[in-house]
Parts: sequence; structure tokens; C-alpha cells
Amino acid sequence: MNERTRSILAFLVILLAVCSISWGLWNASTSRADETVYIETTQSLVAHGQIALNPFFDFYAMVFRVLTKDPISAHLIVRFVNTLLSSLALYYLLTGFKTWLKQAALLASTLVWISSYLCSPLTQMGNVSLFAATLSMFGFGIALRNPGIARGLLALFVVALGASVRKELWLGWMLLAGLLLLRNCMDLRSGKIAGRHLLVFIISVAVLLGVATVARHHSEKTLQLSDPNQHAMLAFRQSYGAYAKRANVETSFDAMTEFGPVYERAFGKANTLIEVLKANPREALTYFLHNSLNNLRNLPGCFLSTRESGRSESLLNRPQTILLGLYLFAGGLLVVLTLLQNLKAHHWKIAQSVQSIPDSCDLLWRVLLLIALACSSTVAFIMVVFVSRHYLPVAPLVFLLVALCID
Repeated sequence: MNERTRSILAFLVILLAVCSISWGLWNASTSRADETVYIETTQSLVAHGQIALNPFFDFYAMVFRVLTKDPISAHLIVRFVNTLLSSLALYYLLTGFKTWLKQAALLASTLVWISSYLCSPLTQMGNVSLFAATLSMFGFGIALRNPGIARGLLALFVVALGASVRKELWLGWMLLAGLLLLRNCMDLRSGKIAGRHLLVFIISVAVLLGVATVARHHSEKTLQLSDPNQHAMLAFRQSYGAYAKRANVETSFDAMTEFGPVYERAFGKANTLIEVLKANPREALTYFLHNSLNNLRNLPGCFLSTRESGRSESLLNRPQTILLGLYLFAGGLLVVLTLLQNLKAHHWKIAQSVQSIPDSCDLLWRVLLLIALACSSTVAFIMVVFVSRHYLPVAPLVFLLVALCID
């Protein structure tokens, strides 16, 4: 079977899986929450014939203009398309590792992603976050394929589209730009810099940033959304309120709305992170540590669960959980045993556990790219109480490990 046939077959399997997981979506009562604001904003754009220069809102507006005028129908369509595109983006990104992992294992890992509550259209948390993460996965997937300067700039452009929707993705963009600069403009063995490549790369990135800045100003003026810095500090205050409530269980208040007295007692009138650290550095660092540990504890279920919270059912009613658990346990055990054998025999190429590697540096480069994307979640990981959609940039790294265990 040639490569093209395999790709078409994989696409059909993913499409079938997405349609299967979406069965009954049209008549389902899906949550809307913050997404109501996006629907209202998009309807305003359509009514005034405006373009936001924001990929998410312009995509939503296209659905309204071309497919339906009904807001609930548009909401469901966007959820379904998000699920399909994010699944294709994840598979495209993972196939950057097909030299070392079997394509069937990569496809199986993608199917696990499709069934998770972060992806499924019936349960996905915030379609704007998934839309932005999908663009970033496509961009990093381009960068994985041994990019020269032209392909690297295309990758930066696609990731910048995602970052224009969710600001935290700019951190992944900056790390990607740094890695591409090292790969394309420096010879790491000799330490020499390719001056012409460096100049072209810097000028192109500067132009891209300029266009992104202009687009962002236009988008903010058109959409009239709240200041992202104020939104971030509100999330921090609410998260600290939730932490204080957990630490003092006898205290009764709503952490999402009545956090004011608790926050002011700890940090006064601090309105920025710098002011928070100056006001009470010990309490701030204690909170960051406890919050990070709590978020770390929640991460596995965030990606591998089909439901968001606590509905406990017998394992006999969840055969998919048993099957996935067996794959992860058995595959993980085999990976560890193979690594130990390789170390004992002084073979440091750990990817011998799957296939021989022609160039171990290439594997390291690709893993570093996934880590760079995952770093987009670090601010939320440290500062904000657990909200699953904040960790979507970590998904490729997690599902690469799932594919390794399945392989």
C-alpha cells in the first residue's frame, strides 16, 4: 500500500470515527456558556458586513453567511468541524514521527483523542480554544517536516493565526521561532552563522509580526472584546479564591464571584502579577506551587477521559477504559524494559524500542517542537485553577506517548 492510499484510508477512518462520536449531536443539549458571547459577536459582524481579521470569528461568520442563520445550528456545526479538524491536525502532527512509530499506532492514538471529552463535539470545553489549538497543531506539523526557511515561515504564519485567537499560544510561537532560527541559520557543530539565511529569517519574522499586530488592533477594535490582561487577572483572583477555599474548608463563599475579601487580605489592591509578587511573594509562590501540583494531578484524566468529572460507573460498563488501560500499562512496561536493556547494553538510542533511527538528532528536534507547543500552557498551569481547555497545547505530546505505548 503506497503512502497516498494510506493517507486516504486514515482520513476515512478519522471521518468515520468523528461521525460516530457525533451521533445524536443535532438534537443534543450542548453547553454554551462563554460561547454565547462568540455567537452574539459573530451575529453582529454578519449584520454589519464586517470582517474581524480573527480566524475564529471569521470562520463562525462564514458558517452564518453560507450554511445557516440559526445560532444553535451554527454552534453545533462549529463544534463538529472543530472535532474533525483537530483530529486531522493531531494525526498530521503525529505522522511526523512515522519514521519511528507505526502509522497504525499513530492512527489509534488519534482515535483515543477523538473520544476524549476535550475533543468530542458533545462535551468539548470552549470551541474557541480547540480552534486555536488546531491551527497551532497544523503549524507545528509543518515545522516537523524538516523545514527550510520557506516552510518554517509558513509554520510560523499558521501558528500565529492560532495565537491571534488565544494569546497564550504566542509563547509557543516564540519558542518555535527560536528553534527554527537555530536549525536554519546556525551550524550547531561548527558554531557558524549563515548570515544570509539569518537576515532573510529575521526580516520575514519582523514582517509577520507587523502584520499580526495590525490585524490584532483591527480585530480588537471590531470585536470590542475585554482586555486580555484584565481577563487574566480576573482568572487569577478567582483561582486564588478557589485555592483559599480549599485550604480553609470551614470558610463559605463563592470563589468565582466572592473572591474579593480573600484576595485583598493576601495581596491588597494588586492589579498585575508583578504587584502580586511584590505585595506577598511568599503567599504567591506557595499558591503557585500548590496550584501546579493540583493541576498536574488532573492532567491524565484531562486527556484520557470521555467525561469531565465524577460520574463513577462500574468498569464493566466502560470496556474502552479497560482496553486503553491495558494498552498503556503493557506498552509502557515494554518501553521501560526496552530502555533498561538498551542502557544496560550501552545503547543510548532509546528509539531502538520501536525502530532503528538514522539520525537521533532529528528525533530530538521533533520532540523539542512538541515541548515548545506544550509550553504554551505553562502560565495557566502555574497561575490558574484547573480548566481542561488550557491544556490543549499539551495534547500532541501526550498522544505521542499513547502512540508509543500502542506501538
